[in-house]
Amino acid sequence: MSAPYLTPEELGERFGKNRQWVTRRCAAGHFPHIKIGNLIRFTEDHVAQIEAKHTVAPAEKPANPYGRKTRSKS
Repeated sequence: MSAPYLTPEELGERFGKNRQWVTRRCAAGHFPHIKIGNLIRFTEDHVAQIEAKHTVAPAEKPANPYGRKTRSKS
């Protein structure tokens, strides 16, 4: 059974980022969170909102259809 609240470290692990990145996003108002005293915590609902808002969909086709550099080295 998981804990009811996630720490910034645990949320950072889900995104492959560090605690400072998470806390800066919270301070800027980009991530929903709750504060318990001086502690920042996230519920599973918060995590779902963050993932829905900040997930990038894969491109439909590659930017370069040749799959390699098109300019030669000079």
